[in-house]
Amino acid sequence: GGSLTEEGNSWSAFVRPVKNPQLSDYIIALTSITQEDVDTKGVLLAAAMTGFASFIGDLPVFSYGEDALILKENCELIDTSYPLADTQFADIRPRIHSALGELGIDPAPYTSGTLIQAFGAPPGARAHDAVNDMRNLLEVLREIQKR
Repeated sequence: GGSLTEEGNSWSAFVRPVKNPQLSDYIIALTSITQEDVDTKGVLLAAAMTGFASFIGDLPVFSYGEDALILKENCELIDTSYPLADTQFADIRPRIHSALGELGIDPAPYTSGTLIQAFGAPPGARAHDAVNDMRNLLEVLREIQKR
């Protein structure tokens, strides 16, 4: 059971880059991921994709943007198979933006990790952390559902 606005479980992995193994200062500042994180805890993209595919099974995947295209592109760059069905991913950003527009909220100043601020709430623990960003979006969906 459960509704669409209920978190059941989460999954996360650090991916060790192959083409550009050194993280840029920009990425470190943006994500709070350190070089040590990817060097010591990181897995190759193939292992991360296999783990993610196993975690989601045949469930749909929702993203705030074209994440599926980015994942596919990265898999192609290093000749790694993409284990998800093309129909599994759905970009919910257009739907969220439409619902926010109906509420008179401009989403432009926000990211997936800070969008909850449009409803007067503080952002989650760390913007640009995938699990945190999705939790923020879950809170946004709850707020939209209330209204």
